Amino acid sequence: EAAEKAAEAFTNLSDSLEELSDKYDNLENLVRGTKEWRDAVKEVNSEVLGLIEEYPELAGLVKHEKGVLTLDVESQEVQDVLNKYEDKATQA
Repeated sequence: EAAEKAAEAFTNLSDSLEELSDKYDNLENLVRGTKEWRDAVKEVNSEVLGLIEEYPELAGLVKHEKGVLTLDVESQEVQDVLNKYEDKATQA
């Protein structure tokens, strides 16, 4: 059971980071200030807050830029958190 939970946490974090990266890409293609942009910002911010709630160690890596909560999913720090969950899954 512990192994399944650890593997699920790793998979969920990995998938969520990939989805967040796609949402950031989408946000860059929208015109700032439009309704579509504001809706996309709400969605991104909500996802980042959800990640922080589920993975508190990400909280210190989040930045606030022009109304958008950003998490550099490619950064070494974020990859270290992801690796930590992968290691837990492997050990379990």
